[in-house]
Amino acid sequence: MLEARTQVFENIISVLNREVDSANTKLAAALEQKNEEQQKVKICEQKITDLRCTLATKEMAINELHMRLSTLEQTSYDGVFLWKISNFTQKSHDAVTGRAISLYSPAFYTARYGHKVCLRIYLNGDGAGKGTHISLFFAIMKGEYDALLPWPFKHKVTFMLLDQSNREHVFDAFRPDVCSASFQRPVSDMNIASGCPLFCLLSKLQSSKNNYLKEDTLFIRCIIDTSSS
Repeated sequence: MLEARTQVFENIISVLNREVDSANTKLAAALEQKNEEQQKVKICEQKITDLRCTLATKEMAINELHMRLSTLEQTSYDGVFLWKISNFTQKSHDAVTGRAISLYSPAFYTARYGHKVCLRIYLNGDGAGKGTHISLFFAIMKGEYDALLPWPFKHKVTFMLLDQSNREHVFDAFRPDVCSASFQRPVSDMNIASGCPLFCLLSKLQSSKNNYLKEDTLFIRCIIDTSSS
């Protein structure tokens, strides 16, 4: 009887051992499958990260192209440039607080292959005009065709603040000082700007009698007389 019982227990233990082995085999297979799936998830996550980086790079490239296109659309090649300055109130506040004391216009040209120039404006004034005037300056930039152009720059420059009711534009003009470094061939990206520190009284600009400011926007025109020298 004892031997029979022992044999039964041994049989039961043998069956249990086989079931344990089978369970271990299944568990090992399940763990291996889990690891494979985790690896696949990591690969997918890496692909998603790579795609996001690629998308971000493409978005940056698209934004840069939009900026270049916008700049090209605003570029003038005849020495006459119209500068639209919007959000004047905020930009004026930035000038007063020192957050951004001046603004640069997009570049423009005296001719298709001429001098490359831009404007610089201080909405709260600069130098003698600080706090009382808008100061407006003209700067010569390093251009693609400088080697072929006459130097120093000698053309008369006229500034206009446009009255948007076409009644009383503000004018100022100057002829370049040919001895000034501002009008020699640039050796850096941009020469020191030169122009009109007392271009327009802030009180006149903001007066309700005038329409220089309309819908928080003002317009500046620059005319370079390429026939003068």
